[in-house]
Amino acid sequence: MKATEIDHIYQQERHRAISLNATGGYYNFSNIRYGVAPVDDLRFRAPVAPTDISSAVVNNGSVGRVCPQSTGNWSLIAQQFYPKYLSGQSFDYDTAMAALPSSPMAVSSDPRTTEDCLFLDVLAPQKVFKQNITGLPVLVYGGGYSSGEKTGNGKFNPAGLLHISNASFVYVAMNYRDNIHLFGGDKTRVTVMGGSAGAGSIMHHIASSGGADAGPFFNQAIMLSPAFLPSPTLTTPEASFRGFLDMLGVSSLAEARQLDSEALIAANAIYIYSQSPYGSNLFGPAVDGALVPALLGQSLMNGSFHHNVRIMVSHNMLEGLLFTNPTISTTTDYTNMLEASMPDIPQDQLEYINGTLYPGRFNGTYGYTSEFQRALVTIQDSTIVCNTNYLAKALSDQAYSLNFKVSPGIHGQETSYVFQNGVTSGVNTMVADALQQYIVSFVMDSMPTSFDGTPLPTYGTSSRAMMMATTGLTVGTDDASNARCQWWQQGLYA
Repeated sequence: MKATEIDHIYQQERHRAISLNATGGYYNFSNIRYGVAPVDDLRFRAPVAPTDISSAVVNNGSVGRVCPQSTGNWSLIAQQFYPKYLSGQSFDYDTAMAALPSSPMAVSSDPRTTEDCLFLDVLAPQKVFKQNITGLPVLVYGGGYSSGEKTGNGKFNPAGLLHISNASFVYVAMNYRDNIHLFGGDKTRVTVMGGSAGAGSIMHHIASSGGADAGPFFNQAIMLSPAFLPSPTLTTPEASFRGFLDMLGVSSLAEARQLDSEALIAANAIYIYSQSPYGSNLFGPAVDGALVPALLGQSLMNGSFHHNVRIMVSHNMLEGLLFTNPTISTTTDYTNMLEASMPDIPQDQLEYINGTLYPGRFNGTYGYTSEFQRALVTIQDSTIVCNTNYLAKALSDQAYSLNFKVSPGIHGQETSYVFQNGVTSGVNTMVADALQQYIVSFVMDSMPTSFDGTPLPTYGTSSRAMMMATTGLTVGTDDASNARCQWWQQGLYA
């Protein structure tokens, strides 16, 4: 077997690395199948391992696949609005809305899109094959509830992380399970990493079944701005599901499974694009009484989670900007937003949010000077920022927290720092180097440490966090350790 070939992870298909990074010392094995095409009766189910692949065929990973996906049309508005907001320019919402394409197909149509999309990438150190090394730590990255793909459209390049580690871990995007040892990895030393929805998904694995099931298939997790809309019942998700069936012209999941792929892909794209409320893509995790027995904040507060996990969490300064409707300008607008996002909220709790937790006083004391900013802060607290606090408090001396204070601090900004590889534009290299050092040392040794030997402090009972700014790195009190997050964690809005 050539050094650039390796048996498929199911030991039934042979793969040849699509590339060797000689400088970095690692092979890239791309597009390895881990599940059969999820079509017909396999739709909307867990992946099924392939069984009929021939080992006589060598797959070089050159054919890429992307799962069917979509985002709400509001995301196009957000991408136009946020740079104008940051630069102090006015924004004409009505004009922007009128100019939106009526169909998501007019926005983008990725030729790689197919239901047959269950493929992963593995970046494995060259020394694994030269020296027969095994037992390396494994880093797995993933994200997205309704959109996203394993390379982040080229943005998720782990070259910088592998360089800092001297090619000493195995990087997988995004499924690893039982056969990582074939690439030199150790399935007992797995660190999962996710951003936004990927991080929110990891949160749900940590608290799966309230800690009563077998637990997650990882022992460490890095969660960058963990995001999800709290859904205390199945009412809203069920309505979204029924709306999708209506668009398909069927009345049951069984009927949907029998439709042709083209119809399903189109309906999924159109439904999410046209029906998503501002800041949401309709689908996401919800309390079901089983896998998610309670709101995550409540489970973490009550000790109902898997305790044998070490974590690193982060959040930015302006997490809510991309998800806040630019038209919010009055108290009525703000209240309507609250009621729409929390349809079952008791009246007294609605009044508490409006009058005490986020009062309509705009002198800057509460972190906002307008109704729009009040909505922004409310959204980022309830869907992203406070999640990091829930996790860090729950795992305390097994938790590390980063407050990312690099301007402008919008959602997802730290991802470009995580995957900085020396050519990424607009990245402060001092902050990027420090962040990558913390991540790599956490993956390798379970203790995030900078090159000068300075360790990150654990969160502990003092809510310690590393403030990462272009002016330097300092330890302080986590911004999310506050009364607002304490209130959200109780789930009194449900």
